[in-house]
Amino acid sequence: MKSETPIRVLVAEDHLIARVGITTILNAQPDITVVAEASNGQQAVDMYRQTKPDVGLLDVRMPVLGGIEAVAAIRSVFPEARLICLSTYGGDEDIRRAMHAGAASYLTKDVLHDDLLKAVRAVAAGQSYLPEQVLAALQAQVPGPILSARELEVLELIVKGSSISWTWKTGPRQRQPRFSAGLFICPESRRFPLPLVPFRGVRCQAAGKTTSSQFY
Repeated sequence: MKSETPIRVLVAEDHLIARVGITTILNAQPDITVVAEASNGQQAVDMYRQTKPDVGLLDVRMPVLGGIEAVAAIRSVFPEARLICLSTYGGDEDIRRAMHAGAASYLTKDVLHDDLLKAVRAVAAGQSYLPEQVLAALQAQVPGPILSARELEVLELIVKGSSISWTWKTGPRQRQPRFSAGLFICPESRRFPLPLVPFRGVRCQAAGKTTSSQFY
């Protein structure tokens, strides 16, 4: 992927070796450049305000201010900020907290090189991105009766790039989800899983078309 204007990234990671490693991988790409680095959450907030990057990559556990709290602080001032959380831990609670704070992606530190780059590019394009192992962690904690087999299938298709958009019907308080790429959930099915809640106002690309997506 090449772009005339590289994707500008802020990397916030308190461990120097990890930060250098991430920065080196990103700067090796012709379409990505790291414009700022931070070693704690408060620095990440300050550097985001100063540089206004296209994407912020923040470690979940940092001194002074945690990464999830930093995401919330940044989004409170810049609601359109596109942010990725990075953590050693892949527990569902951290993932849910990060998504509720406004992160568009969550990666574990054992993430493959390609997943890191895919996440940065997807989030820069206004999309959400969850690697398969993160999705699996979320699904493993969802009680069986809450999600049907079809709804789990929808979750998997969303992560693979299919999209959902909401359209308002003429009746009061009625809204209907529309699914591309063969996705469909009947109108009476309102049991969307918690992992979907945070993806608000994102744009997902599927079958060559880009559509707005809204989750509640």
